[in-house]
Amino acid sequence: MELTEKEKELLNLYRLHKKKKRKRLLLGFFLILVLSGSLYTGYKYIYEPSKKSVAKMEEQNEKIDHTAPVLELSRESIEIKEGETIDYMAYVSHAEDDRDGNLHNKVKYSTIDTSKSGEYSITYMVTDKAGNKATALLQVTVGNKDSDKPKEETEKEEKKETSIEEKKEELAEVQQTPTEEPVYVEPPQSVPTVPSTPQPVVPSTPAPVAPQNPGNKQFLFSEGYNMENVSGACMAYIAGYTGGCYPLQDANGIYYGMEARFE
Repeated sequence: MELTEKEKELLNLYRLHKKKKRKRLLLGFFLILVLSGSLYTGYKYIYEPSKKSVAKMEEQNEKIDHTAPVLELSRESIEIKEGETIDYMAYVSHAEDDRDGNLHNKVKYSTIDTSKSGEYSITYMVTDKAGNKATALLQVTVGNKDSDKPKEETEKEEKKETSIEEKKEELAEVQQTPTEEPVYVEPPQSVPTVPSTPQPVVPSTPAPVAPQNPGNKQFLFSEGYNMENVSGACMAYIAGYTGGCYPLQDANGIYYGMEARFE
């Protein structure tokens, strides 16, 4: 028995209504379970890193720069007068980082007003690429032009004053010393001398002067001499003088030259 179109349409509407009703029932049942707590829909995940990932994390941590650079000053304190200028960078002796190298050109510092006397401090700071910072302090004493003088000048003036006082004391001692009266001494009477008869001068004959020898000399084989020509060179050297030629031997009895000696 075939259904008419109208009956088919009514049947489809009934089936659709039945499905919707079933869905509503399932949804209501699901909400009841959730609200009552008998249905648990969450889950828990625990992450455990592997040894490889841990080593990689440690390596990355080592690459991070945590070391601050080194900043050193040549002096800890200085003294100047009012109005004098300060060469701030002249007191930076060392500014270096273990990774960035020389950081001398990146040193920053605070400035002070030298027109007024007082105690000041200059702060030096340097920062590496990782953001690590290093600081140093320079204490500055600004003295008055009239009252405050450098220690060297003060010591010189004290020494000068001391020497002047010593000279004054020496002069006072000389003035207090009694002067002795001069003693008159009669000059000795001159005795008349009788002129003597001049004796004839006999010219003396000068004694003959012996020729001076040129001094002892060694003729060594290391200087180019040998057994054939060393004696001839030695005899030629002492010709005309009183002397002789003597062979030279070392501790092993080996000849190494000849020496000209004069008597």
